[in-house]
Amino acid sequence: SDLFVYYNPKDIVSGDFYWFTEIDNRDGNGQHEHLMFFCVADCTGHGVPGAFMSLIGMKILNETVKQRDVNSPAESMSYLNAQMFDSLNKHSREDSLVVDGMDAVIFTIDFETLEDHAVTIRERDTMSQERVAIDQVEAWLAPKLLGC
Repeated sequence: SDLFVYYNPKDIVSGDFYWFTEIDNRDGNGQHEHLMFFCVADCTGHGVPGAFMSLIGMKILNETVKQRDVNSPAESMSYLNAQMFDSLNKHSREDSLVVDGMDAVIFTIDFETLEDHAVTIRERDTMSQERVAIDQVEAWLAPKLLGC
């Protein structure tokens, strides 16, 4: 109740979207999880085409977390990628595939592990992960973002 998002798209509709959901479930070990999922995305296209991509993306994200019981950002992103491609190319021939998409980031907050004031960061290519203290995240990321 103390937070808000200020969203001011260039056009009436836009290809950028912010998505959030909260779930309570059990992890693979039977432990209770209280997770918040966040996604920020920039879809290809402006106006109506971008808004169409946003609608598809939000629908797939809702399906991923709420119906398929996925509780990992990596699994959510993989499912989003596969379903987005399938949705856009369901009736396309091999030589006319749609290559539109989105740049997106998905992250979760697990309230059961917040007490150590650290975050789990996963390498995109290797999916290796490590816990990094919140006050050390900037120093951890800085050398990886050189040249971006």
